[in-house]
Amino acid sequence: LGVTAVEDRIQEGVPQTVNMLLRAGVKVWMLTGDNMETAINIGLACKLVEPSMRLYRLDASSGDSTPESILRLLDEYYTEISRQLSAERKLGDFKYCLVLHGKVLYTIMEEEQARLRQL
Repeated sequence: LGVTAVEDRIQEGVPQTVNMLLRAGVKVWMLTGDNMETAINIGLACKLVEPSMRLYRLDASSGDSTPESILRLLDEYYTEISRQLSAERKLGDFKYCLVLHGKVLYTIMEEEQARLRQL
């Protein structure tokens, strides 16, 4: 388990370290107090997010943010991601990034099936 903190700018070596972890098959999560767009930009800067990745967003501040609707959307994402990953052999690499609002994370971590941890 590794942790890095970023304040204002990406520290030297962070992009290379994140890239090395990803290539080794380590699932990397980034937690930030920033808004979603800033978080995505930070992810791009530290090479955690690639411009070619499919972004799946779960934002509690837009639309219906009831636990039921959040879990329904998460289930739709899970189904799509699973389908894309199973077809990966034919289509090439499928890379994705799940971007969550902090309030959404609380809802997801409480759900019984823990679908997020399977992604």
